Amino acid sequence: MSSGIAVGAPARPVGLRLSHKISLVLLALILFGATLVGVLAYYKYRSLLTSLIVTRVEVTLSNLQNDIQSPLRLGLSLRDVRTIKPLLESTVRQDSLITSISVFGMGADNQVLYSTASGLVGNAPEAGWVTAAGGKGEGKKHFWHYDAGNVRTIGSVLVDRLDQPVGAVALTYDATYEAGKLAAMRNEMMRNVAIISVVLTVISAIIMYLFFRPVSGHLDRLSRVLEAREGGDATASAGHEISPDAADGIDREYARFRQTADAAERQLAALEKASGGSAGSSGKGDAA
Repeated sequence: MSSGIAVGAPARPVGLRLSHKISLVLLALILFGATLVGVLAYYKYRSLLTSLIVTRVEVTLSNLQNDIQSPLRLGLSLRDVRTIKPLLESTVRQDSLITSISVFGMGADNQVLYSTASGLVGNAPEAGWVTAAGGKGEGKKHFWHYDAGNVRTIGSVLVDRLDQPVGAVALTYDATYEAGKLAAMRNEMMRNVAIISVVLTVISAIIMYLFFRPVSGHLDRLSRVLEAREGGDATASAGHEISPDAADGIDREYARFRQTADAAERQLAALEKASGGSAGSSGKGDAA
């Protein structure tokens, strides 16, 4: 009987500690929550910024409309109001957001009459302006909007004393102002999200180390005990070699069994011999 060979402990599956797993889950939740809050805050800021810019332009436009429309209520035509051009120029100087202001007529006088932008006076107004303003005297929208790339236009219809549309004032501003504000806000938001995520991750790691490390160690010890038991049962059922102590015990039992078997064979041989001698004596008596 060969001596037993020690079998190594079963390989323990490689895995993460419980505290590490919980830390990773918390980190994922922190990153997801911080990113979600950042995205929602960014879109909320964008909506608020757009609303503020539009409101700012509309307030300026409303004041300008009232100043231009006052002479029209008295029966003057757009061409007869000499104060329009100085009024447009002063309004542009007062607000850096505004790039240009134009006043154009509707109906038979469908052309740009006054403008702070060079080259527009005397030409037909942009088709998008006319459409947005309601066409050739067919609409009286209070404010209308028209976007052409980075150039955005907000306008208002001008009416005469009979409340009929005779023209419109178009105020344009550059959308790059809004884009610059949004870019700065986006960079600031990303930096804040990164800082908040790092701070919360460090705090979570400290909490996990202080409160969950003992629990994790206890669970690891229980896991090792269960793995050792499962490994021993698997080794015995698979017929793998056993430990030296168990092998020595089996050798001793086998030797004891061998001695008992030899003694039984000797007794059996003696009985057969004795039985054979008795049979020979009986045969001689009969022959006599």
